[in-house]
Amino acid sequence: MKKVLPLLLIALMFMACGNQNTKKETTEAQTETEIKADIVETDVIDFLNNKEDLVGATVRIKGTVAHVCAHGGKRLFLMHEDTEDRVKVTAGEDIPAFMPEMEGSTVAVIGIVEELKVTPEYLDNWQAEVEAGMGEESEKKIHTGEEGHEHHEGDAEHELGQIENYRSMLAESGKDHLSFFSIDCKEIEVME
Repeated sequence: MKKVLPLLLIALMFMACGNQNTKKETTEAQTETEIKADIVETDVIDFLNNKEDLVGATVRIKGTVAHVCAHGGKRLFLMHEDTEDRVKVTAGEDIPAFMPEMEGSTVAVIGIVEELKVTPEYLDNWQAEVEAGMGEESEKKIHTGEEGHEHHEGDAEHELGQIENYRSMLAESGKDHLSFFSIDCKEIEVME
């Protein structure tokens, strides 16, 4: 009996450890399922129509890659054939640069919707950066993926013109800020 008791205790310890691992795996699986359940499925058109309501939400958006910024590959723009408007996607910290070969591909992006509020102070800071660095691209520059924008990279005069354009848009809007929406990419999948 004295020899059986230590073996029985060892067996019970192994069983207890096995149950803890199973519980941990179940909890991790539940957490992943809960995260996936919180993802809002959307496409470019739906996103553009509801972007204000999606700020801070995790979305999965499908679209066609219209453009990948050659300057660092940290931005791409999604489009839909029924609109000229584009959705800006920025590579998150754990995402490598987007590849130019992705242009024309359909992708699914999972990321968090962000809003950039452009205020008069924001424009003042942007202008100060441009004037101080004349020739270098400002960190505050707003990238919208418009056709031909890559030809103006580092062009201080062009950036100052953009700043004045945004000042006019802000004045005409009657609001205290302009909003620009983007998606901070956490995952990307090339569909075709």
